[in-house]
Amino acid sequence: MGMSGLTRSAACRVTAAVTVLAAIGACSSGNTAVAPRAWAKSVCAAVRPWSAEIKKLQSQARKKISTRTDVERSKGELITLFAGMQMATEGALKQVKDAGVPQVTGGRRIADQFVHALAAARDSFGTGMSAVQRLPTADQAAFYDGVVAAGDEMSKENNDAGRTFTKVASPELDRAFNEVPECK
Repeated sequence: MGMSGLTRSAACRVTAAVTVLAAIGACSSGNTAVAPRAWAKSVCAAVRPWSAEIKKLQSQARKKISTRTDVERSKGELITLFAGMQMATEGALKQVKDAGVPQVTGGRRIADQFVHALAAARDSFGTGMSAVQRLPTADQAAFYDGVVAAGDEMSKENNDAGRTFTKVASPELDRAFNEVPECK
């Protein structure tokens, strides 16, 4: 694969991993029972800024991969970006936990699924960061191959976490998410 093909491949894989995370959304695991609309409002208030921050950091990561500047510099910048994604996700996770449990059938299970998915997103950014930290920088092609592999692993972890949401079914929450202004 040529260098430009590798760059596009790395950028696409990192983009896919982060896009899955942004689509995950996230919800809560606190102990307080909360009306569906209030819960949706709290969750969206946590997830919207998180999603925007992830998209911004994702864009920066794509640029770092595609510009192929000095490998040492790229490595440091990618580590910083992944750490930022991990920290942003940790903040959203705390807010979502604080949202409580929606007063719907299976509310605790739903809240726990959302929290676990967001925790998995946070952990995947940590996995990506650790993988990039371990990459040698002597060979530019090998370094970017390693970045691609890290992106693949993050995508796998996030796809696994995202699948948990296909199992969540709550007409009350669906309605709440569609009605609350913070979720639009």
